[in-house]
Amino acid sequence: MAKYKTPSFWWKTPADAPAWTKPLGWLYGRITRLRYDYTYKQESFLPIICVGNFVAGGAGKTPTTIALCTLVRKIGFKPVIVSRGYGGKLRGPALIDPKIHTAADVGDEPLLLAQFAPTVIAKNRAAGAEYAISFGNVVIMDDGLQNPTLYRNISLAVVDGAVGHGNGLCVPAGPLRAPLKHQMKWVDAILIINNGKKTDHLHDVAWEHNKPLFLAHTKPSPNYVQLKDKQVLLYTGLGRPEKVKDMLKQFGAVVNDFAAFPDHYNFSETDAIELLLCAKTKGLMLTTTSKDHVRLLGQGGKRGELAEKSVVLDVDVTFDNPNQITKWLEEGLGKVKE
Repeated sequence: MAKYKTPSFWWKTPADAPAWTKPLGWLYGRITRLRYDYTYKQESFLPIICVGNFVAGGAGKTPTTIALCTLVRKIGFKPVIVSRGYGGKLRGPALIDPKIHTAADVGDEPLLLAQFAPTVIAKNRAAGAEYAISFGNVVIMDDGLQNPTLYRNISLAVVDGAVGHGNGLCVPAGPLRAPLKHQMKWVDAILIINNGKKTDHLHDVAWEHNKPLFLAHTKPSPNYVQLKDKQVLLYTGLGRPEKVKDMLKQFGAVVNDFAAFPDHYNFSETDAIELLLCAKTKGLMLTTTSKDHVRLLGQGGKRGELAEKSVVLDVDVTFDNPNQITKWLEEGLGKVKE
Protein backbone atom coordinates (compact mmCIF):
# COMPACT_ATOMS: atom_id res chain seq x y z
CA MET A 1 0.00 0.00 0.00
CA ALA A 2 2.83 2.40 -0.88
CA LYS A 3 1.53 5.98 -0.92
CA TYR A 4 4.48 8.19 -1.77
CA LYS A 5 8.20 8.33 -2.33
CA THR A 6 10.73 10.91 -3.47
CA PRO A 7 11.53 10.78 -7.21
CA SER A 8 13.80 7.82 -7.88
CA PHE A 9 15.83 9.82 -10.43
CA TRP A 10 17.05 12.07 -7.59
CA TRP A 11 19.38 9.30 -6.48
CA LYS A 12 20.67 8.25 -9.92
CA THR A 13 22.59 10.32 -12.48
CA PRO A 14 21.87 13.81 -13.91
CA ALA A 15 20.98 12.18 -17.22
CA ASP A 16 18.06 10.36 -15.54
CA ALA A 17 16.34 13.59 -14.50
CA PRO A 18 13.51 14.69 -16.85
CA ALA A 19 14.65 17.50 -19.13
CA TRP A 20 11.89 19.88 -17.97
CA THR A 21 13.08 19.73 -14.36
CA LYS A 22 16.63 20.93 -15.04
CA PRO A 23 15.95 24.62 -15.81
CA LEU A 24 13.64 24.75 -12.80
CA GLY A 25 16.38 23.20 -10.67
CA TRP A 26 18.89 25.77 -11.92
CA LEU A 27 16.46 28.59 -11.04
CA TYR A 28 15.65 27.15 -7.60
CA GLY A 29 19.31 26.78 -6.74
CA ARG A 30 20.18 30.27 -7.95
CA ILE A 31 17.39 31.88 -5.91
CA THR A 32 18.50 30.01 -2.77
CA ARG A 33 22.10 31.02 -3.36
CA LEU A 34 21.34 34.70 -3.94
CA ARG A 35 18.94 34.85 -1.00
CA TYR A 36 21.59 33.46 1.32
CA ASP A 37 24.53 35.51 0.04
CA TYR A 38 22.75 38.87 -0.01
CA THR A 39 20.57 38.81 3.10
CA TYR A 40 21.73 40.52 6.29
CA LYS A 41 22.44 37.97 8.99
CA GLN A 42 21.37 39.09 12.44
CA GLU A 43 23.67 38.21 15.32
CA SER A 44 22.45 36.38 18.42
CA PHE A 45 23.37 36.96 22.07
CA LEU A 46 24.06 33.21 22.31
CA PRO A 47 26.51 31.17 20.22
CA ILE A 48 24.70 29.14 17.58
CA ILE A 49 25.40 25.70 16.16
CA CYS A 50 23.42 25.10 12.97
CA VAL A 51 22.60 21.49 12.08
CA GLY A 52 21.39 21.25 8.50
CA ASN A 53 21.71 19.25 5.30
CA PHE A 54 22.50 19.83 1.65
CA VAL A 55 19.38 18.10 0.34
CA ALA A 56 15.62 18.24 0.71
CA GLY A 57 14.26 15.59 3.04
CA GLY A 58 15.80 13.64 5.87
CA ALA A 59 19.51 13.09 6.36
CA GLY A 60 19.59 12.41 10.09
CA LYS A 61 19.46 15.93 11.52
CA THR A 62 17.20 15.08 14.46
CA PRO A 63 19.30 12.25 15.99
CA THR A 64 22.43 14.31 15.24
CA THR A 65 21.00 17.26 17.16
CA ILE A 66 20.27 14.96 20.10
CA ALA A 67 23.81 13.56 20.01
CA LEU A 68 25.28 17.09 19.90
CA CYS A 69 23.32 18.03 23.02
CA THR A 70 25.28 15.37 24.90
CA LEU A 71 28.63 16.62 23.60
CA VAL A 72 28.06 20.30 24.34
CA ARG A 73 26.97 19.44 27.87
CA LYS A 74 30.26 17.62 28.38
CA ILE A 75 32.21 20.79 27.51
CA GLY A 76 30.15 22.90 29.90
CA PHE A 77 27.34 24.35 27.83
CA LYS A 78 23.61 24.22 28.47
CA PRO A 79 22.02 23.58 25.07
CA VAL A 80 18.72 24.99 23.90
CA ILE A 81 17.29 23.69 20.64
CA VAL A 82 15.60 26.23 18.36
CA SER A 83 13.36 24.97 15.57
CA ARG A 84 11.01 26.60 13.09
CA GLY A 85 8.38 24.08 14.09
CA TYR A 86 7.61 22.90 10.57
CA GLY A 87 4.08 21.52 10.37
CA GLY A 88 2.95 23.19 13.62
CA LYS A 89 0.41 25.99 13.90
CA LEU A 90 2.07 27.98 16.71
CA ARG A 91 4.29 30.81 15.53
CA GLY A 92 6.16 31.24 18.81
CA PRO A 93 8.59 31.92 20.18
CA ALA A 94 7.47 29.39 22.76
CA LEU A 95 9.07 26.71 24.91
CA ILE A 96 7.66 23.29 24.10
CA ASP A 97 5.94 21.37 26.87
CA PRO A 98 5.42 17.74 25.73
CA LYS A 99 2.65 17.39 28.34
CA ILE A 100 0.63 20.15 26.71
CA HIS A 101 1.70 20.55 23.09
CA THR A 102 1.04 18.15 20.24
CA ALA A 103 2.74 17.76 16.86
CA ALA A 104 -0.14 19.76 15.37
CA ASP A 105 0.91 22.66 17.62
CA VAL A 106 4.70 22.61 17.26
CA GLY A 107 5.65 20.06 14.61
CA ASP A 108 6.88 16.49 14.97
CA GLU A 109 10.65 16.96 15.21
CA PRO A 110 10.55 19.71 17.88
CA LEU A 111 8.18 17.61 19.99
CA LEU A 112 10.65 14.73 19.78
CA LEU A 113 13.66 16.96 20.52
CA ALA A 114 11.96 18.44 23.59
CA GLN A 115 12.46 15.09 25.32
CA PHE A 116 16.24 15.67 25.30
CA ALA A 117 16.75 19.43 25.83
CA PRO A 118 14.72 22.64 26.25
CA THR A 119 13.27 23.27 22.81
CA VAL A 120 11.97 26.59 21.50
CA ILE A 121 9.84 26.85 18.39
CA ALA A 122 9.74 30.09 16.43
CA LYS A 123 8.81 30.82 12.84
CA ASN A 124 11.24 33.75 13.18
CA ARG A 125 14.57 32.11 14.02
CA ALA A 126 16.14 35.32 15.33
CA ALA A 127 13.26 35.77 17.77
CA GLY A 128 13.65 32.13 18.80
CA ALA A 129 17.36 32.56 19.50
CA GLU A 130 16.66 35.64 21.63
CA TYR A 131 13.93 33.81 23.56
CA ALA A 132 16.31 30.89 24.19
CA ILE A 133 18.49 33.04 26.49
CA SER A 134 16.19 32.14 29.39
CA PHE A 135 16.85 28.40 29.05
CA GLY A 136 20.54 27.87 28.26
CA ASN A 137 23.77 29.36 26.92
CA VAL A 138 24.16 27.82 23.47
CA VAL A 139 21.60 27.37 20.68
CA ILE A 140 21.51 24.26 18.52
CA MET A 141 19.49 25.33 15.51
CA ASP A 142 17.62 22.42 13.97
CA ASP A 143 17.75 22.86 10.20
CA GLY A 144 18.24 26.30 8.66
CA LEU A 145 21.50 25.76 6.78
CA GLN A 146 20.06 27.62 3.78
CA ASN A 147 18.24 30.22 5.94
CA PRO A 148 20.14 33.52 5.78
CA THR A 149 18.48 35.52 8.56
CA LEU A 150 20.64 34.52 11.53
CA TYR A 151 24.41 34.42 11.98
CA ARG A 152 25.78 31.01 13.08
CA ASN A 153 29.04 30.45 14.92
CA ILE A 154 29.44 27.01 13.32
CA SER A 155 27.37 25.04 10.83
CA LEU A 156 27.35 21.27 10.40
CA ALA A 157 25.96 19.64 7.25
CA VAL A 158 24.57 16.15 7.88
CA VAL A 159 24.70 13.62 5.02
CA ASP A 160 22.97 10.25 4.72
CA GLY A 161 25.80 7.96 3.57
CA ALA A 162 23.40 5.69 1.66
CA VAL A 163 22.53 8.38 -0.90
CA GLY A 164 25.05 11.19 -0.45
CA HIS A 165 23.95 14.32 -2.32
CA GLY A 166 22.04 12.39 -4.96
CA ASN A 167 22.44 13.27 -8.63
CA GLY A 168 24.01 16.65 -7.85
CA LEU A 169 21.07 18.68 -9.21
CA CYS A 170 18.74 21.07 -7.39
CA VAL A 171 15.03 20.61 -6.65
CA PRO A 172 13.00 19.48 -8.58
CA ALA A 173 15.64 17.91 -10.86
CA GLY A 174 17.49 16.53 -7.86
CA PRO A 175 17.51 16.70 -4.07
CA LEU A 176 19.98 19.61 -3.55
CA ARG A 177 18.65 22.84 -2.05
CA ALA A 178 21.41 24.81 -3.77
CA PRO A 179 24.49 23.89 -5.82
CA LEU A 180 26.90 21.92 -3.65
CA LYS A 181 29.89 24.20 -4.36
CA HIS A 182 27.96 27.18 -3.01
CA GLN A 183 26.63 25.34 0.02
CA MET A 184 30.20 24.39 0.94
CA LYS A 185 30.80 28.10 1.62
CA TRP A 186 27.98 28.04 4.17
CA VAL A 187 29.19 25.08 6.25
CA ASP A 188 32.12 24.62 8.61
CA ALA A 189 32.13 20.80 8.67
CA ILE A 190 30.40 17.75 7.21
CA LEU A 191 29.06 14.75 9.13
CA ILE A 192 28.45 11.58 7.12
CA ILE A 193 26.17 9.05 8.78
CA ASN A 194 26.84 5.45 7.68
CA ASN A 195 29.63 6.25 5.25
CA GLY A 196 29.50 4.44 1.90
CA LYS A 197 30.45 4.61 -1.78
CA LYS A 198 27.80 7.28 -2.44
CA THR A 199 29.79 9.75 -0.34
CA ASP A 200 33.25 9.25 -1.90
CA HIS A 201 32.84 12.52 -3.80
CA LEU A 202 32.03 14.41 -0.59
CA HIS A 203 35.33 13.32 0.94
CA ASP A 204 37.10 14.94 -2.02
CA VAL A 205 34.93 18.07 -1.81
CA ALA A 206 35.59 18.46 1.93
CA TRP A 207 39.34 18.16 1.34
CA GLU A 208 39.20 20.64 -1.56
CA HIS A 209 37.41 23.24 0.60
CA ASN A 210 39.52 22.49 3.69
CA LYS A 211 36.47 21.49 5.77
CA PRO A 212 36.61 18.87 8.53
CA LEU A 213 34.71 15.68 7.73
CA PHE A 214 33.37 13.57 10.59
CA LEU A 215 31.88 10.10 10.46
CA ALA A 216 29.06 8.60 12.49
CA HIS A 217 26.80 5.56 12.38
CA THR A 218 23.27 4.81 13.45
CA LYS A 219 22.50 2.57 16.39
CA PRO A 220 18.95 1.19 16.12
CA SER A 221 16.68 0.84 19.13
CA PRO A 222 16.15 -2.62 20.69
CA ASN A 223 12.71 -2.75 19.08
CA TYR A 224 14.35 -3.58 15.75
CA VAL A 225 15.61 -6.86 17.22
CA GLN A 226 12.15 -7.49 18.67
CA LEU A 227 10.78 -7.61 15.12
CA LYS A 228 13.18 -10.32 13.90
CA ASP A 229 11.32 -12.93 11.78
CA LYS A 230 8.03 -11.04 12.30
CA GLN A 231 5.67 -10.12 9.48
CA VAL A 232 5.28 -6.34 9.69
CA LEU A 233 3.41 -3.45 8.14
CA LEU A 234 5.73 -0.46 8.14
CA TYR A 235 4.19 2.98 7.75
CA THR A 236 6.25 6.15 7.84
CA GLY A 237 6.47 9.69 6.53
CA LEU A 238 10.13 10.64 6.21
CA GLY A 239 12.30 12.37 3.63
CA ARG A 240 13.62 8.96 2.60
CA PRO A 241 11.33 6.32 4.11
CA GLU A 242 13.12 3.48 2.34
CA LYS A 243 16.00 3.66 4.84
CA VAL A 244 13.71 2.47 7.66
CA LYS A 245 12.53 -0.39 5.48
CA ASP A 246 16.12 -1.36 4.67
CA MET A 247 17.11 -1.28 8.33
CA LEU A 248 14.19 -3.49 9.31
CA LYS A 249 15.25 -6.04 6.69
CA GLN A 250 18.82 -5.96 8.02
CA PHE A 251 17.48 -7.01 11.41
CA GLY A 252 15.51 -9.89 9.95
CA ALA A 253 12.01 -8.43 9.90
CA VAL A 254 9.77 -9.39 6.98
CA VAL A 255 8.28 -6.17 5.60
CA ASN A 256 5.11 -7.64 4.16
CA ASP A 257 3.53 -4.24 3.50
CA PHE A 258 4.98 -0.74 3.30
CA ALA A 259 3.05 2.54 3.41
CA ALA A 260 5.31 5.51 2.63
CA PHE A 261 3.90 8.98 3.17
CA PRO A 262 5.33 12.48 2.53
CA ASP A 263 7.75 13.91 5.08
CA HIS A 264 5.98 15.40 8.15
CA TYR A 265 2.69 13.90 6.95
CA ASN A 266 -0.29 14.34 9.27
CA PHE A 267 -2.10 11.01 9.39
CA SER A 268 -5.88 11.21 8.97
CA GLU A 269 -8.54 9.04 10.55
CA THR A 270 -9.00 7.40 7.15
CA ASP A 271 -5.29 6.57 7.01
CA ALA A 272 -5.47 5.04 10.48
CA ILE A 273 -8.53 2.97 9.60
CA GLU A 274 -6.82 1.64 6.44
CA LEU A 275 -3.60 0.77 8.27
CA LEU A 276 -5.38 -0.94 11.16
CA LEU A 277 -7.59 -2.93 8.79
CA CYS A 278 -4.68 -3.96 6.58
CA ALA A 279 -2.64 -5.15 9.56
CA LYS A 280 -5.58 -7.08 11.01
CA THR A 281 -6.55 -8.68 7.69
CA LYS A 282 -3.00 -9.79 6.86
CA GLY A 283 -1.96 -10.60 10.43
CA LEU A 284 0.88 -8.06 10.45
CA MET A 285 2.60 -6.17 13.26
CA LEU A 286 2.25 -2.40 12.87
CA THR A 287 5.50 -0.48 13.17
CA THR A 288 6.60 3.11 12.64
CA THR A 289 9.30 5.58 13.66
CA SER A 290 9.32 7.80 16.75
CA LYS A 291 9.00 10.86 14.51
CA ASP A 292 5.81 9.45 12.97
CA HIS A 293 4.51 8.24 16.32
CA VAL A 294 4.56 11.70 17.94
CA ARG A 295 2.22 12.94 15.22
CA LEU A 296 -0.37 10.42 16.39
CA LEU A 297 -0.13 11.19 20.10
CA GLY A 298 -3.08 13.07 21.59
CA GLN A 299 -5.22 12.54 18.50
CA GLY A 300 -7.74 10.05 19.91
CA GLY A 301 -10.05 7.97 17.71
CA LYS A 302 -8.49 5.50 15.29
CA ARG A 303 -5.25 7.51 15.23
CA GLY A 304 -4.94 6.99 18.96
CA GLU A 305 -5.59 3.28 18.49
CA LEU A 306 -2.94 3.16 15.75
CA ALA A 307 -0.43 4.82 18.10
CA GLU A 308 -1.16 2.27 20.84
CA LYS A 309 -0.83 -0.76 18.55
CA SER A 310 2.39 0.29 16.79
CA VAL A 311 5.91 -0.83 17.66
CA VAL A 312 7.97 2.38 17.74
CA LEU A 313 11.40 2.38 16.10
CA ASP A 314 14.18 4.81 16.87
CA VAL A 315 17.85 5.31 16.06
CA ASP A 316 20.73 7.03 17.85
CA VAL A 317 23.64 8.66 16.08
CA THR A 318 27.03 7.59 17.45
CA PHE A 319 30.13 9.51 16.42
CA ASP A 320 33.01 7.34 15.23
CA ASN A 321 35.50 9.76 16.82
CA PRO A 322 33.70 11.81 19.49
CA ASN A 323 36.93 13.47 20.66
CA GLN A 324 37.50 14.85 17.18
CA ILE A 325 34.08 16.49 16.88
CA THR A 326 34.22 17.66 20.52
CA LYS A 327 37.45 19.51 19.77
CA TRP A 328 35.81 21.11 16.74
CA LEU A 329 32.90 22.27 18.91
CA GLU A 330 35.24 23.72 21.53
CA GLU A 331 37.22 25.63 18.92
CA GLY A 332 34.06 26.93 17.23
CA LEU A 333 32.27 28.02 20.39
CA GLY A 334 35.21 29.25 22.46
CA LYS A 335 35.02 29.53 26.23
CA VAL A 336 31.79 28.80 28.07
CA LYS A 337 29.74 31.90 28.73
CA GLU A 338 28.88 32.26 32.40
